Amino acid sequence: MLICADSLVRVRREENFISNENTGKLRFFALKNSTASAQLILKPKEDCTFSVVLSPLTDGKGNLIPAECLRAFYEKYIFVDRNWQKNGFPVGDYPDALIPADAPVLHGENFVKAGENGAIYIELNAATTLRAGTYRGVFEVTADEIYRIEVEAEISETTLPSRKPRSLFAVNGEQVAHFEKDASQETYDRYCEMLIAHGLSPTGCFLRETSLPSERFAYSDWIDKCAEMIEKGANAYSIPSTAVKSAYGDSFSPEELFKRLLAIKQKSVETGKNYFEYAVFYDWLIDEPFLCEYPNGKVEFHVNIFCLVIDKVAEGFPIERTAFEQELVDSLLKIPHIVTDFLQRTSPETMRAVCKADGSPYVYDLSKVTLCPKFDGYRTQEMADGYAQQRERWWYGCNTPNAPFPGYHIDDAGQSAQLVGWLMAKYGISGNLYWVVNYGMEINTTGKPLWLDDAFSTAHRGFGANGDGVLLYPGESYGIKEPISCLRLKAIRDGNQDYAVLTETKREYETRGIPTDGLWSRLFAPIADGVKLDAYGRYFDLSRRTAIALYELVKEIGFTLEVKEEEDGFRFTFLADCDYIVSVNGQRRDKQALILEKNSGFAEITVEYKNKRKNLALWLGTGLKVILHETLFARKAITGNASVTINQDEIRRRVAVTPKNDPIRLKIDAGEDLSKYICCAFLIRVKECGVGYEVKSNGKTVACGELSPDWNRVELPTELLSGGEIELALNQRVKIWLGEIYLFA
Repeated sequence: MLICADSLVRVRREENFISNENTGKLRFFALKNSTASAQLILKPKEDCTFSVVLSPLTDGKGNLIPAECLRAFYEKYIFVDRNWQKNGFPVGDYPDALIPADAPVLHGENFVKAGENGAIYIELNAATTLRAGTYRGVFEVTADEIYRIEVEAEISETTLPSRKPRSLFAVNGEQVAHFEKDASQETYDRYCEMLIAHGLSPTGCFLRETSLPSERFAYSDWIDKCAEMIEKGANAYSIPSTAVKSAYGDSFSPEELFKRLLAIKQKSVETGKNYFEYAVFYDWLIDEPFLCEYPNGKVEFHVNIFCLVIDKVAEGFPIERTAFEQELVDSLLKIPHIVTDFLQRTSPETMRAVCKADGSPYVYDLSKVTLCPKFDGYRTQEMADGYAQQRERWWYGCNTPNAPFPGYHIDDAGQSAQLVGWLMAKYGISGNLYWVVNYGMEINTTGKPLWLDDAFSTAHRGFGANGDGVLLYPGESYGIKEPISCLRLKAIRDGNQDYAVLTETKREYETRGIPTDGLWSRLFAPIADGVKLDAYGRYFDLSRRTAIALYELVKEIGFTLEVKEEEDGFRFTFLADCDYIVSVNGQRRDKQALILEKNSGFAEITVEYKNKRKNLALWLGTGLKVILHETLFARKAITGNASVTINQDEIRRRVAVTPKNDPIRLKIDAGEDLSKYICCAFLIRVKECGVGYEVKSNGKTVACGELSPDWNRVELPTELLSGGEIELALNQRVKIWLGEIYLFA
């Protein structure tokens, strides 16, 4: 059996297919100058090797998508032996690394056993030279039988915007040298270029950048290399910091920073290009002060000396400046000083306070520093609004946050990594930081990092999260001269493309004086609750196609759609630069404004113009709501014949429920009427096999069954629910852990 699936589906090697994953055809949709992808998932009746032949696609008018615009990869499975993210996904072999189908050595990546799964990832690069239209063809897969797969690719007339979020994704030179068996700058460059090809910027440009002593290193060489990466497509680089001794231990060298900034100035003046606007200073010597015990006053000291150095360089410019010199000074003064910390701590009882030298609390001045919290630093609107005071907003993920927040973990939903770009567009976050992309070590029980014998052998890296720190795998063992990408890196790239679409659409609306808040609310409602996601959500692709259609419409005919929430529903107002026809839920609407009733599912809107048709789908209900386990615990919503505690461990946060004498009987109060929702589910984890459960609402059984020994997502039929309280009973005396409640209305 062979099915076609979109690029976000994650099918483990050992699991059965889910019927609604099959799209029937292999479908691609791409703006010009963008990339689209899809998957072929194979479950053969007998052991076999498999291969694919990609043929050109035609629009029937003599235009082709040539085979060189298409590329196939075999999906390599990475073993997950523990679920750290409390997202309900099971352990097993997850597809991740993408081995090029034309690799000199395959190591059996195109072999699959009977009853197991193999997968092919296919990528379409839509060059700007392609003619717009719908292209069709057939790909052929040879496996336990020969499969002929119908292919359909739609190429838009509209081009992907060039804008993308800033980023600093670090490539570790030591890891490159170890696994590639090559410590050359050329090999390191290939890793950086792979990131750039996926819309990301490498943190550093040199294999051993920060270890080179100043007296042996020409700063002009450094900025020349940074400029080279910018020419290749990077839009940010980090100014390295050399550690020197200070009254607070290791601090960055102000002299070193000064010389780097002078080199940037000189390069800019010589070339007439402003290289200050690409510069970022990531201060790793005060990294994560919410976890690390730095001496009192160290953070404040770093912030102050950075400002002093910046001011000293600015003073070196003439008082009477040319327009370009003034542009350089303005960009110099705006260089982000990145400190990985929160404005409001998400877990104050476990995170360290930052203090001045006298021991009093230190309060960040957001005009001097760019705080870069983890993704969950935007968990409430109040927290998100706090970062608006900064010149730039940045964020990052590292091991945590866990689901339901977004991240780059192997055993999370496929859309999780892609939605990072969406949320950056939603909150105006311009920068994304990532600690390393090629980590090949595991922390054992002694806390010592050990080299992996095989960089593909396990998903567990670093200090907990599966896949954290590895978005690029070494290509050496496959005879490849470049690193091997992965499904998550492709999703990040796609998220960056979506960021470009969303931010450019917003800019186009703003130039026309049309607000986007109401429209954005309807677009995000079914896929995110703030920055919380449902790993099992099914509406992301629909929202994505809507976002792209909105972009095409505003670019092609100046079409805008304003949405205002009113007491009796949502008011939709349409405007355009030319004639168009709008239909809503299949009925033609002649008016430019109309009211649509709330809580009535998706509004399916069709816009017809110039012999074209674009389809939009906007949610008219409340959307997704995620109730965190911390929230349940804080308001004592979990009661019964067991002790209830919360574990705020950095990696494995959850509510722990320990039985006393009898099997657990709990009452969980969600705090609102569950019957008003379309969907309701909660997460529960057990370690034992054969644990039966029963869920009641108002005394009536609404769900029952047996729990698997891991995280389980228990779906509750909302038509059987009454009120906000459910009762959970187990048939064994075992300890359990509770995660989130997912609601959708």
